[in-house]
Amino acid sequence: MAFNWIKSLKKGLEKSSNKLGDGIKSILKNKRIDESTLQQIEEVLILSDIGISFSNKIIDRLRKIKLSETGVSFVKSEINSLIIEILEPLEKKIKITKKPYVFLIVGVNGVGKTATVGKLAYKFSQEKKTVGIVAADTFRAAAVEQLEIWSKKTGSVFFSGKSRMDPASLSYSSYLKAREKNLDVLIIDTAGRLHNKINLMEELSKIIRV
Repeated sequence: MAFNWIKSLKKGLEKSSNKLGDGIKSILKNKRIDESTLQQIEEVLILSDIGISFSNKIIDRLRKIKLSETGVSFVKSEINSLIIEILEPLEKKIKITKKPYVFLIVGVNGVGKTATVGKLAYKFSQEKKTVGIVAADTFRAAAVEQLEIWSKKTGSVFFSGKSRMDPASLSYSSYLKAREKNLDVLIIDTAGRLHNKINLMEELSKIIRV
């Protein structure tokens, strides 16, 4: 089960990467870079889930570089450097001011909440922090299984409850256990929800109140 999930995750991540790399390679094959080529590159960036605004910034920067004789590897390297350059100033250093420092992960379905939990857990474990992960999406068994895998891979303490258990109750009991264990960080994953789903928004409010 774990192997299949990891295999699916890698396959999913490869889609955007291959789409971007293969797309640029196809566009630049036996071509000089002009305005038409840049527009095609921008389209590939957008289709690779980089986003319109972000893609515009990258293309605007590429326009300022003399690209008439440039090859595929250079353009791919420039795009990579520009992405890092644009994102780096947005990185915020998180200071653990109290223990446990709680992250409540929220968002609509499919935006990568569970993957973000794994990334955060890895980041803090690399900083020698003790981490707890709470599977508060108690209505989706697959989410619980995924988080348990992340907890094992990152050496985190895993908290879960019975299927359909009240998420607020689980979050609170996990918080108390995290205090007992003197954990540095507690990351609480929650179910996907749209802002116009009143019952799910009330559930989120309850978690915060509790």
